[in-house]
Amino acid sequence: MPWEAYALLLIAGVIGGFVSGLLGIGGGIIYIFVIPYALHFWNIPPAWQAQVIIANSLAAIFFSSLAANYTHYKKKYYYPKPILIIGIAAMIVSGLSLKFFINTELFSMKVFLCCLIILLIYMVVLILKGAIVPANDSVQKVPTWGLLAIGTFSGLVAAASGLGGGIIVIPLLNRFFNINIRKAGAISMGVIMLSSLAITLVNLNTSISPPIEESIGLIIPGICLALSATVLFTSPLGVAAAHKLAPRWISLIYAGFLLIIIVDKSIRLLSLFGYTS
Repeated sequence: MPWEAYALLLIAGVIGGFVSGLLGIGGGIIYIFVIPYALHFWNIPPAWQAQVIIANSLAAIFFSSLAANYTHYKKKYYYPKPILIIGIAAMIVSGLSLKFFINTELFSMKVFLCCLIILLIYMVVLILKGAIVPANDSVQKVPTWGLLAIGTFSGLVAAASGLGGGIIVIPLLNRFFNINIRKAGAISMGVIMLSSLAITLVNLNTSISPPIEESIGLIIPGICLALSATVLFTSPLGVAAAHKLAPRWISLIYAGFLLIIIVDKSIRLLSLFGYTS
């Protein structure tokens, strides 16, 4: 892989790490744009290209979420109970969905993208409504059934999209359970760390034919290491910025990133239907 590709991955890692710490959604929103470029230097079977992009995005997300969670812990902004309940549910659902659905011929990217775009539009509406509603600071008031439901949805979306589960966790906690978006982001980062770890372990042990050169299962270490090289520094910076910004501004920035994802996924959907070159 030429130095230009490594430079692009390093820049994406810097931006993705900062966004991960700032918004609590992992760096997948940045990674999924640059990984396809790097994959041009590997002979990826066409049927597995989407899964390889997702797998390597989530592997890099694990490292950025690990750094962000350590910073949250030091700032005493860490919530073990909701993280564990949502995270365990997400790990189970993501692992099962990869094993029996996403990494099989049953999975339809077209159907998934249609559902995801509709869901993301709804998430934007929720987050914008949450930006103008005073939030409740009591994380403990969220019922267990609500945490389990959030974990189920986030695990499926994380495994199928490569974006991490934060795009589901944050809007649902913020709007339906009235949790301050800064705290929702902190919970999201803990969940993303657990779910991305589970998904990455599955992807490392996924065999494809023909095998990808210099890969371990679906994971290409050169890509993941380049994306993750700077997150130990940039992700904590994002966390620090999140603690200085007003929750309303974080909500608006978050909504903006969701709109970027919607546009990207819409273009991808149109390309699958043959409407773009």
